[in-house]
Amino acid sequence: MWGASTRNTRIERLWPEVGSQFARQWRAFFLRLERLHGLKREDPHHIWLLHLLFLPLINEDCQKFINTWNNHPISGRGHYQTPNDIRFFGELKHGRYDPPSPPVTNPLDQQATIRQIQHEQSAHYRHEPVATPKHRSPFLGKPDQLRLFCEAIEAFDNTNVIPVGYYLRNEEWENGEYPTFEIIPSGKRATKELRIDLPHAIWFPRAIQWGQYLHIMNYLSLSDI
Repeated sequence: MWGASTRNTRIERLWPEVGSQFARQWRAFFLRLERLHGLKREDPHHIWLLHLLFLPLINEDCQKFINTWNNHPISGRGHYQTPNDIRFFGELKHGRYDPPSPPVTNPLDQQATIRQIQHEQSAHYRHEPVATPKHRSPFLGKPDQLRLFCEAIEAFDNTNVIPVGYYLRNEEWENGEYPTFEIIPSGKRATKELRIDLPHAIWFPRAIQWGQYLHIMNYLSLSDI
């Protein structure tokens, strides 16, 4: 699906679903890490740590959403069939289409064909890149520190030790309570606000893990080991 976004009405309706099902919660959580737990979004080492801790979980949430979406009924032209149903019955009725492709005997011809296709289709999928924060391991070229980091996080994972100074301990909380929601900006100009609930049982353990790993990373980065 490509073209002007205003014509992609179904995909435009999909993005709010992605947000409400899981993306907004992750955004709120990362804003909380920045507001309370020491995350510095401009620090490439912090971005590296975010990837290490949470990228697998985000991918899991993406896959869960895909599975749920592909099994939900679509109204209107979908006739309340699921995307999986539409694909299955389409293949059952029309068969699977295998586009004919003459054998390529010359690798140079194949490369020329690939370049031609890429050029013809580039306008549909190749857009101006979005600037993203850089990420870099603080242990590049430091194998001893990396080994100690891995050993330390394994030890932390098997304990209930919560480091001081990361707004994770009871005595550090305002009024002795940890927040159960976060406010995130919304709208094209971020002029609106959304309250996003972050259930304690899910998000607080993740905040603790962030604080533990960040504490270890900071300690090793400042040490002469």
